[in-house]
Formats: sequence, structure tokens, C-alpha cells
Amino acid sequence: MGRALLIITLGSFIILGIIQRAVTNRQFTMTEGNIEAFMVNHAQNATGSALELAINRIIYDDSWGDAPQTWEYELSDMLVQVQIDDHDADPTRIQPTELRVTAQTQIENRTVRSFAFLNRNTANLPNLTGAVSVYGENSRIRLDGVGAQLKIDGNDTHPYDFITDELDTNIAGIASVTDKETLFSQISGAASNKIFYDGEPDYDHNEELDQKEIEDLYNEYVEIGTTYAADGNLGTDESPVINVIDGQASLGGSDFGSGVLVITPDSELTISGNFTYHGLILVAGKLEITGTPNIYGGVILMDTGLFEDPISLIQDPDEDQATLSGTPGIIYSSWVLGNLRRYLTGNDGRPWALNRISY
Repeated sequence: MGRALLIITLGSFIILGIIQRAVTNRQFTMTEGNIEAFMVNHAQNATGSALELAINRIIYDDSWGDAPQTWEYELSDMLVQVQIDDHDADPTRIQPTELRVTAQTQIENRTVRSFAFLNRNTANLPNLTGAVSVYGENSRIRLDGVGAQLKIDGNDTHPYDFITDELDTNIAGIASVTDKETLFSQISGAASNKIFYDGEPDYDHNEELDQKEIEDLYNEYVEIGTTYAADGNLGTDESPVINVIDGQASLGGSDFGSGVLVITPDSELTISGNFTYHGLILVAGKLEITGTPNIYGGVILMDTGLFEDPISLIQDPDEDQATLSGTPGIIYSSWVLGNLRRYLTGNDGRPWALNRISY
């Protein structure tokens, strides 16, 4: 019996040992799992912090340059790599107006990533219906000694020969709330013997033009734009600007500009020489174009009766809102408008705005 008791006792110790070893192994496995989960969470926090640093740099410091770029941050003893890519790097996942910011770090054989997408913070643009759009019933255009090469064209045209983008839908040469007999106060010169506006259609008499849209855009542009001073920044294709003409101003020679020009009530802008502009000219005052300048984009003559103190030209029907002489060109270009949608900075003056973050 004593021998049997010894065997039973020994067996119990063996069973207990097996159970204890199993428990120990399970505790060891759970501890390893906890450590791995902790390290992954730690890495996720590090990539999130790197994203925040990179986003702040992109939004608040526009001197960082262009995508693609790679930055590195050392956070909590972890090296985090940040990659900035644009549409050209991944056309199927990144929209033309987006940046994708990827932050990643390594935990042994595992890569931990976080993503952020930023949108171009662009100003709003109108839906143009004509290369020249006329919103005011009292708006008048005077053609004073214009040459035969005068061109108001709603057929989509690229401003550069090297652009291979597909052309967009054509629009009217002139879209106006008034008929053509009312719009032109005078037509003199070689162009008086020809139709100098073209498009689809060449002239669109449309009484349903969206006045409210243009009024809202005018208020937005005046709020965020810069009052233009002589020899001021007129913008480039890569960095267009909104200039507000308050008073009298002249642009001429062989200069170039890109963006939006806003002519406020009781103000006047004269464009002359071989000046070239890529963008929109929004006229609440008076515009004179003389010589051989070319405007790619569009010109909008506002209904100045929208303002609390209508300017003198509304009260005096002999006063014209726009005067053209020489052989200027006002030519619709979807490429120019697309470029503005991509680069023209919006309300807060920051070039990029955060859209979404994913982990």
C-alpha cells in the first residue's frame, strides 16, 4: 500500500508539473503578445506624431517645395519616414488636387503606417458660359477703332503649344443678359465689317445668368485678394494671385500675370501693349483694353446695380463698362481655369487643407 501511495503521490506531482508548465507557457505567450501590442501602439503613435509634424509643415510653411519628398523624424527612439506624393506618383489613388502623406516605421518584421490626404485650398471659380459674360442689363461695350484681328473666342484654346491635354467643351463667345443690339454702344474700325466673336454659340442671349454666384465670388475675392499697387505681383501659372483694383491702374508692355483681377466700383483698369493674362477679370468698375494684349480665361462684366451705391456708369447710359480698341484677344481656356482651380489659394491663405487621416 505504501508503494501504491508513493506512485499516486509521484503521479500527482508530475500532473501538477505539467499543468504548471502549461500555465507558465501560456503566461509567457500572453506577455509576448502584450509586448507586441504595446510596441505596435507605440509605433502607431509615433507615425501619428510624424504625420502631424509633416502636415503642419506643409500647411503653414509653403517653402518646403513640391512632391515627391521624403522626410525623417526620430520620435520616442523610433525613426519614422514620411513620404509626400502627388497625383503624378499614384494617379489611381491620389486626385489631381491632393497630396498623400505617408508616415511609416518598422517593428521587427512589421511595417506600421499612417496616411493623411491634403487638398489644395483653392478659391472658388465661376461656371463660365462665355469668354465674355455680361450680367448687367445696363452694361455696355464700346469697340473704338478695333482691328480686324480682334478676337472674342469661346472655343477652348490652350495658351501654350506644348500643352497636350484634351480640349474641353466650347462655350459662347459672348453670353449676355441683353441682346447684341443693346450690348454694343459703338462698333468702329475694321472689325465693324465682320463677326469678331466666336464660340458655341457665338452669342448667347441668356437672361438666366446666375447673378448671385457672381456677387458671392466678388465678395470672396475682395475679402481675400491683395490691393494692387504699381509693379505689384501679378502672379504666375504656378502661383496665381487675386489682385483687387481700387482706383486707377494700368498693365502693359510685355508683362504677364495669372489669377483673378477684380475691378471695384468707381475703379478703372487699362490693359495695353502685348500684356498677357491667364485668368479671370471681374469688372464692377470700368475696363479698357487697347493694343494687342491676350487674355486667356474670361472676362465678366458684373451687374453693378448689385452695389449699394451704383457707380456713375449705371446712371449715365453713355458711359461704357468696357472699351476695346486695337486687336486684343479674349479667349476661353479650360487649361487656364483648371490651373487656377489647382493653384489659386482660398479663404485662409494657406495652400493646403487637411482632408482625412487613416491608420
